[in-house]
Amino acid sequence: GLVSGIILIVLLGSAVFIARQFKSGAILPERNVSKSLSAFVDAHRKDFSLSFENKNELHLFIKSNGFHAEISPDHATEGKYALLAEYAKGSSFPGLLMETYGRYTFDWSGNDFLQFDAVNPNDWKVELQVKLKSGEVYPKKSFEKIVNLPAGGAQTIRVYVSDLAKQIDVQKISYLNFFLITPAETTILYFDNFKTV
Repeated sequence: GLVSGIILIVLLGSAVFIARQFKSGAILPERNVSKSLSAFVDAHRKDFSLSFENKNELHLFIKSNGFHAEISPDHATEGKYALLAEYAKGSSFPGLLMETYGRYTFDWSGNDFLQFDAVNPNDWKVELQVKLKSGEVYPKKSFEKIVNLPAGGAQTIRVYVSDLAKQIDVQKISYLNFFLITPAETTILYFDNFKTV
């Protein structure tokens, strides 16, 4: 009686623990990474590069509410195309989001910075939130930076690896998000030429 009851409690506790580990991604977290994203990470683990010349690159990003992205010939700075990003008015934290798990992480320890080009064609300035995280599973370490994009302006933005290294593990970068906080108006931005240098 008592021994079998204790064994049953231990078995149930173990089953619940394992189920939670699977749900959190701690066991086989790679299952959460699409084939196109895992191939991208394998090809660009130490030399992140994305210039939106192929519409299949849109599949590298997670679809989020209030956000739409498409390839556009407007405002390209590398090649013929850029990414047009539309952030819907009033939506909560719409963003251009890429997230990986498990062994599919980026190693930027040999780089000085992440660089990308951004164009704000709107008549108002935009505060772009840049968030990066590291880790194979949650909880992940987090880094955030606000980039001010002036109305009608174009600029090249750099996120320095030395700054990232103060808050996250630059050998296991697994999350990149370029988002707005509840835009007051539907906002269009263009991005191109993401690369580590």
